[in-house]
Amino acid sequence: MKFDTMKILFTCCLLITFVSVSFAQVAGNSSYQTRVRYEDDNLRAQPGNGADISISAKGLANIEADVFVAVFSVSQIANTPEEVYQLMDSRINTATEKLKALQGGKELKIHSDMISFIALYAYEKETKIFSRDTYIEIPAGFELKKNLHIQYQSPEELQAISFILAQSEIFDLVRVDYFSKNLEAVKTALVDRALVKLNEKRGKIEKLLNVKLDTLNLSSTDAYRVVYPAESYKSYQKYATASQYSSKSTAAAGQSSTLYYQPIIDKEFDFVINPVVVAPVIQVMYEVKVEVEDSNYGRKKREQLVLNPQGQLIPLSRP
Repeated sequence: MKFDTMKILFTCCLLITFVSVSFAQVAGNSSYQTRVRYEDDNLRAQPGNGADISISAKGLANIEADVFVAVFSVSQIANTPEEVYQLMDSRINTATEKLKALQGGKELKIHSDMISFIALYAYEKETKIFSRDTYIEIPAGFELKKNLHIQYQSPEELQAISFILAQSEIFDLVRVDYFSKNLEAVKTALVDRALVKLNEKRGKIEKLLNVKLDTLNLSSTDAYRVVYPAESYKSYQKYATASQYSSKSTAAAGQSSTLYYQPIIDKEFDFVINPVVVAPVIQVMYEVKVEVEDSNYGRKKREQLVLNPQGQLIPLSRP
C-alpha cells in the first residue's frame, strides 16, 4: 500500500513537470517574462451623445506587402572634406553597381539622403610656465553621414542586399518600410463586409425589440486605422535557467535581448480578411457604428423637479 502511494505521488510530480514544460513549448519563452496583454479594443468609432441603442461592426484585414524600402545608415570619416566625400561616394557607387547586377537588369531605385556633415576636433595640451596647463581644440577631420533608401520587391531580397552592402562596410539597417498597392481596394472590401455584418445585427435587434429602426432618429460614424509592421515589434529577452548539472552560470546567456513581431490579435473583430499571419503584414481596421436616439426601448428621459414654497414638486422650467 505504501509503495502504491509513493508511486502515485511520483506519477503526479512527473505530470506537473510535463505540463510545465509543454506550456513553455506551446506559449513560447516570452510567457516567462511580463505577460503579453493584447488590447481588448484596437479601434473605436467615436460615439454620439444621447444614444439609446448602438450597433457596430468591426473588421480587420491583413495585407501582405508587395513593395519594401530598406534604410541603411552610412558614415565616413576622413582628414579633409574632399577625401571624406570621395571615400563615401566610392563605397556607395560600388555597392550600387553590385545591387544593379543583383536585380538582373531590372530598375533599381536607390536614394541617398544626406544626414550630417561635421568637423571633428581633438584637444591639444598647451603648457605654460607660470599658469596651469590648458587644452585647445584643433581640427582633426570630418565626418559625413548619409542614409541609403533601397526599394525591393520580396522579403528574400533583403539578405542579398545586406550582404552586398556589407562588402562596402555598410552594416547598419535602420528600418524596413512596407507598402501595398492594394490598400485602397482592401479598405473598400472592409466597408462592404462591415455593412453586411451591420445589417445582420440590425435585423436581429429589430426582431428582438419588434421595432423598425429606420423609423427612428439614426446617426452613424465610422473610423479607420492602419498599423504597419514597424509599429508592431516588441522587445524580448531570451529566457534561461541555470542547470543543476552544470558548473557554468547561464546568467549572461539570459540577458540577450532581441525583438519579435506581434500583430494585432483578431479576437475583438466581427470578421477578418486573410486571418492567418505568417510574415509581418500591414493591418487595416475599420469600424462602422449606428446609434438610435430617443427610442421607446431605450432609457427614459429624466424630468427635473423642484420643490416650491407650498411644498409641491413641479417641473423645472427652462428659459
